[in-house]
Amino acid sequence: MLYRTFAASVLMAGLALATPAGAMSNGDEVNLDDVERLIQSEKYDDAVMKLQDYTEASPFDADGYNLLGYSQRQLGAYDEAKTAYDRALRLDPAHKGAMEYLGELYLQTGKPEEAKAMLARLQEACGTDCPEYRKLSEAIASHR
Repeated sequence: MLYRTFAASVLMAGLALATPAGAMSNGDEVNLDDVERLIQSEKYDDAVMKLQDYTEASPFDADGYNLLGYSQRQLGAYDEAKTAYDRALRLDPAHKGAMEYLGELYLQTGKPEEAKAMLARLQEACGTDCPEYRKLSEAIASHR
């Protein structure tokens, strides 16, 4: 009996970790495509609320943390955004979007040297031809 209880709990834990495509929160499915539409509509408060639910339900999804950081940064919540970007990069050290956005955050918070370090990291990850490298490079050049 103890074995069955243990096996059932292991199975349930595995199922809980396997929900990033549409994380459930309070019975409502959070879809990253829907969140991206909120972001495109500049509804950052709504996006943050959904992304907080999403990242709680899908704690290993770097994309969720990247979008959370982006939305928080747009609201001026720079410390929270940095925490989200750092989490995304811990989960996926080569996450180009998180590197770009973290570099932009550094520019917004008066840390151009850290932004340049992110640019160098992007160059290692994707070269100088990827969109994330080009966007951050342009942001650094116009910041001067």
